[in-house]
Amino acid sequence: MSDLGSWTARSVGEGVGAFDRFFAEEILPRFASPELRRRSDAARLELGSLVLAVTCDAFTVDPLFFPGGDIGTLAVCGTANDLLTEGARPEWLLMSLVLAEQIDPHVVERVLDSIQAQASVSHAHLVGGDTKAISNPRSELIVTMTGLGVVRRQGPALGFETVRSGDELLVTGPIAAHSIAVMSAREGLGFERVVSSDCRDVGLSIGSLVMASPSIRALRDATRGGLIGVVHELADTTGMAVELDVDAVPVAQEVTMAAEMLGVDPLELTNEGCFLIVVEAGTGERMAAELRETCGLDDATVVGQVLETSGPLDRVRLRRDGQVRVSVRSLSIGVPRLC
Repeated sequence: MSDLGSWTARSVGEGVGAFDRFFAEEILPRFASPELRRRSDAARLELGSLVLAVTCDAFTVDPLFFPGGDIGTLAVCGTANDLLTEGARPEWLLMSLVLAEQIDPHVVERVLDSIQAQASVSHAHLVGGDTKAISNPRSELIVTMTGLGVVRRQGPALGFETVRSGDELLVTGPIAAHSIAVMSAREGLGFERVVSSDCRDVGLSIGSLVMASPSIRALRDATRGGLIGVVHELADTTGMAVELDVDAVPVAQEVTMAAEMLGVDPLELTNEGCFLIVVEAGTGERMAAELRETCGLDDATVVGQVLETSGPLDRVRLRRDGQVRVSVRSLSIGVPRLC
């Protein structure tokens, strides 16, 4: 048992570095399954010739309704995006609702309507679940969603364990809009009038490409810890270095302005509709063009490369304005929490 003072509930819930420590010290020693050690967003389960992907996540957000989405849309899209990382779509869903005793029933009905609408768009079927009521909670509503789908990707399995030196990194679109939209709506900063969350089921755009393209090594949705969090996870998992061209990362002007005013780094902010994709060396520009021209992702861009490393201290390198500096992962985040 580790010293519980090395992590807090908030940092484990939001900070990637603290979660990594918690996962390594508290989870893996107790549940040492090979699938768990992969650290994927979804588990890959092989049942004879049938390969399934399953994921489970709990969703809280404040406010429950924000520009571009709400907690119901977030739950379905987040589940779908996690399954996509294994080359699957959300075919079946299980849902658990934890309700504050004082919550307005009309709020719950609006959330359920959103879940129904997004599940229909994503071609997912709700097949079971549960509800619980709690008194005096911090959150009015918590949605836990489990998603199950058949892995339909052709070719090798996806995962950071397949990444090689020279592979290239892409992002599917602009980053940081979700955090800015939610924080602004909650605090009344005014940016919510011009910035909307990117919350969406990305598989509706790129699903066919993910299932068929042999050049894709791995992909992750850049949620907790933002884009830089996923890059650190990639470097830590592979033991290689990752150089990120910060100047190439797409960020909307309004998001940049809001981040500067709040004193936060867009690289660290949560996204709900942006993926980091790792592709084979030499295929990055072609893949970015296909994402733009075939999938309608106009801002898809090559933003970095996987390299050999001389040691653990230089695994994540940020290139900005022609200068390269090393990024050190912190135990928690330095941005306002969303929930």
